[in-house]
Amino acid sequence: MRNFIIIFLIVFLSACSTKNALNYEPNKNFKDENETFRLEKKWYKLYNQNQLNELVEEVLKNNIDFKIASLNLARAYENAGLISADLFPTLSAGADFTTNRDISTNDNFRKKYQAKVEINYEVDLLGKILSRKYASDWLATADEFDLQSLKLTLINSAVSGYFKEIYLNEALNFTERNIKSYEKLNEIINIKVAYGKSEPLELKQTENALLNLQNKKLSLISQLKNNELFLRNLLGNDSEFLTPVSQIENIKFLGVDMSAPYIALSNRPDLRAAISRINVSFYDYRVSQLEFFPNVSLGASLSSNDEKFKDAFKLNFFSGNVSINLPFLYYSRLKSRLRISQIDFKINVKKYEKALSEAVNEVRNLYEIYEISLNNLQNLKKNYENAAKIAEIYNAKYDAGRAELKDYLEADTAAIDAKISLISQYYTVLETENKIYRSMSAKFYKK
Repeated sequence: MRNFIIIFLIVFLSACSTKNALNYEPNKNFKDENETFRLEKKWYKLYNQNQLNELVEEVLKNNIDFKIASLNLARAYENAGLISADLFPTLSAGADFTTNRDISTNDNFRKKYQAKVEINYEVDLLGKILSRKYASDWLATADEFDLQSLKLTLINSAVSGYFKEIYLNEALNFTERNIKSYEKLNEIINIKVAYGKSEPLELKQTENALLNLQNKKLSLISQLKNNELFLRNLLGNDSEFLTPVSQIENIKFLGVDMSAPYIALSNRPDLRAAISRINVSFYDYRVSQLEFFPNVSLGASLSSNDEKFKDAFKLNFFSGNVSINLPFLYYSRLKSRLRISQIDFKINVKKYEKALSEAVNEVRNLYEIYEISLNNLQNLKKNYENAAKIAEIYNAKYDAGRAELKDYLEADTAAIDAKISLISQYYTVLETENKIYRSMSAKFYKK
């Protein structure tokens, strides 16, 4: 009979054993494989904007989503520590007091004192508990990278919101200046129409242009309100956002080194989080594999039992036990769990491939947009310089009595329109280069 049981166990364990079908070696750590560049993760400080630095610090300190992510990370590390404790023996102790009497004989109450100290340990022969620990460690690592990714997003959002606030306030000021010019122009044309020097059509055109400017002003005010709401939500409070004192054109571009190789994307925390989750699913798969094998537990205890309290803690009796849990009745369930963990692994691999593809496409697209934005900025600079020069010429002609005020005002409003387009494009370049820093997880410099 004993030989039959041994043969049966050998056959069963052979059937249960499953080769590592994943063909995957977990990444042990992360490092920057590119040695020709240095990284600046606090690139926003290079703009030398004290208000911006304070804004970013306040966002990282008070943002609700960032606080929640930090708590999730703390919980993940606590959970990893809890699973690590399973690698060590579990010690327990207790004492018990009972009293009883035989009521059929009317005996006196008999007291009994008991004390016991136990130690239990599950022998991790095949590394199942260790694999479970590795899975929990990598899950905590993934949460840490998620936190870093959120930090990058918050920094980029704060920087973008700050620059947008500057641009919108400047655009609003220039638009109000244009409105005043058109109001003067409208008065002049009104007088001309009254004296028959101009047609009513010209008056209607001017009035229509004035209405368009007033609508543009309202739109800019609305955008400012929305941007300030966005910044307050980032800050996690309802405090008023102080208007930046800088002008958008006084902020120097930091520039983008487009020679940074795509291998630098390995620094992106979202990609590292995706790899970490692949590692989690790999070790979960290992645990599912090892669930087929017996669990061996060892136990030992010291105990005592006496009617006297002082003798109850002598712990004179020693006992030990070995227990083996065989998963005979759970084969189909364990097999399903194994398949599920294998599918989870494949899903996480696909998620990583998707994240990597999107990251590469994002950076490539941002590089192209950045170059286009710079070229567009140069054209708009020339356009503004020409418009400003034309306005200056008409101003001189008006002062010399060789041009009407109407001509100068039209030239001046055209120059202001060109200026608004210029600062709008300046903001676009700033926003794009910051998107590149976020997508690369830092600003790259050649060493």
